Amino acid sequence: MATDQDIWKAIEEIQEQGKTINLFLPDTLANAKLFWNGFNCQHCGCCCQGNTLLVEDGILISKEETISLANLLKISKHQFKDRYTITKEGQRLMKYPCPFYNLPSRTCNIYLHRPFVCRSYPINITTIEQNPGRYLDGRPLLTASSSCPESRRVAFEILKRSRDRAAASGKP
Repeated sequence: MATDQDIWKAIEEIQEQGKTINLFLPDTLANAKLFWNGFNCQHCGCCCQGNTLLVEDGILISKEETISLANLLKISKHQFKDRYTITKEGQRLMKYPCPFYNLPSRTCNIYLHRPFVCRSYPINITTIEQNPGRYLDGRPLLTASSSCPESRRVAFEILKRSRDRAAASGKP
């Protein structure tokens, strides 16, 4: 059986290759609460600087979010699109690195208005169709991005607790 150190090493090797993986957690309200209660953003900027590839090449942004941010910046939606976004495979993406991340202060200049993808990061809801072979009784999976150092730490704590509970109950 792989040790926690083996798993961490494998994840780090995958990331050194420029790839991102998701850490699968049982999709329960208890695990979601555990994740968010244990998660403390370190403001490292990994998610804002293109190190996560939530959607390759950029941050997914809706039409409504585009209009809202254009209004916030007091520019037209067309100016916003030209300046800050790209289109890939029919999806509107805010360019990486995020133009609203302030690297010196490690803050988001549009924090209260940031896109949904940013607000929910590093948690993703993943369907079985997107991840064949990963399932929980046909329900969606709760996944935490391995690109976020804090996400990795909290996800492994949850997985350890689940493993320890299973061992205590005698279940495999």
